Amino acid sequence: MRFALTIRGALALAPFLAGCVSKTPVQETGGIVIGGGEPSPAEPGDPDYREPLYGEPGYESRPNFGRRRFADGGLWDNGWDERGMLLLGRRNFRAGSLPDGDNQFTIGVEFAGAPRGSFLELELAFFGSAQGSFGTDWLERVFGDPNADEIAPGIFQDEFSTSSLEISIGARKEIGLFGGALRPFVGAGLSGLQVRTFELQNGLLSDRTDGVLGFYAHAGLRYVFDGGASVGFDVRNVEAADLDLGLSGQDIDGGYTQWGFLFTLFL
Repeated sequence: MRFALTIRGALALAPFLAGCVSKTPVQETGGIVIGGGEPSPAEPGDPDYREPLYGEPGYESRPNFGRRRFADGGLWDNGWDERGMLLLGRRNFRAGSLPDGDNQFTIGVEFAGAPRGSFLELELAFFGSAQGSFGTDWLERVFGDPNADEIAPGIFQDEFSTSSLEISIGARKEIGLFGGALRPFVGAGLSGLQVRTFELQNGLLSDRTDGVLGFYAHAGLRYVFDGGASVGFDVRNVEAADLDLGLSGQDIDGGYTQWGFLFTLFL
């Protein structure tokens, strides 16, 4: 009899207990309803948590923004929002000022970042440029140290070659439009430019190098996909001092204009 009464009492309490402990997913908020109350926000680590996408409220304050993920899935936060971009484009030194200095193929790596919530970002960039398309010849023009007896056919076939290396640092402002999918930006700062010329004449190879400081300004637009990867376009102008490359009777302007396409390297 007592056993029957106990079962009967448990059955009577079952609906109440079920209402207290049941958990119902709430799709609208990603939260949990406990005991029929108001939904509570899901936290990172909860099964129903999902990071906001571009255009959704809370995207730029999401917990993983500016963080890196280890191989085991763990996260560390350096307090910065940053990204790296690859630039592929063309550089034109001032018209007529530098032999072989127009329409140079350019490769650059740009880094931008700032402490979370900052108005401006810090940007750092590295560029290399030379005639031709990317390959062994281009790398030899930019980074090589050729010898007249070892010049591969075609690398200096015009008997004169110009290349450049550059590092720049400055400030950048980027804003988000249409929920952050389109992000126009502007930036400016200081640039250090090194230009090299190689001239092969009568079997003799002359190598001249000069470096100058200048100011740069650039502007562009990025399109950001869900997840943060982006593509974009960038236009850049540098005003620099004259170069001393030993070319008699010529004032070599170190300034140039450049355009290029941007691709995400990392977030």
